[in-house]
Amino acid sequence: MKTASLRTLLPMLAFFLIALALSAWVWITTGKHAETTRNQKENLELARGAAQSKLMRSGAEKNLILSHLSAYKRLEQKGVAAGGDRLAWLEAVQKSNESTRLYGVQYTFEPASPSSDSAEMEQTLMKLRMPLLTENDLTLFLDKLASSGIGLFRTKSCTLSRTGNPQPEMLNQPGLEAECELLWYSARKVGGA
Repeated sequence: MKTASLRTLLPMLAFFLIALALSAWVWITTGKHAETTRNQKENLELARGAAQSKLMRSGAEKNLILSHLSAYKRLEQKGVAAGGDRLAWLEAVQKSNESTRLYGVQYTFEPASPSSDSAEMEQTLMKLRMPLLTENDLTLFLDKLASSGIGLFRTKSCTLSRTGNPQPEMLNQPGLEAECELLWYSARKVGGA
């Protein structure tokens, strides 16, 4: 009788063991899948947070650019923005020379170099040579150039020397020569040295 009841229990016991093994396999597989899904969710949340942060930073950068755009445009018009505008500087020098009724000007430019005054700026040395009637002509020329509103410069040096005969000759003939060095400033180009 014990064997008969054992024989009837054996298929049920086998079914129970198979069901138990199958349940354990499903539980383990589901756990691994849940862990993978959790990791993917965390990675997506991190990526979403990074994207939101980048979006907020770009919005802040856009606002910063917009808040300074008009000032930059004014600097650009003056020839101070990235790299400067040598042609505008030269035209301002020539117009200042003409409007003060001087006797012409010769110039040379040197390559731009980093400014010793500011890491964000570069400076371009312009050497000028011009004949003058009186010492006051140099002051008038530099004042006129400064009031032109073109560029940002400072006078590094000016040297006056007499030319020719020190005795008065013809009326309105230049007897002086000025040699000046002007430093023109401009914003450093992006990626520039």
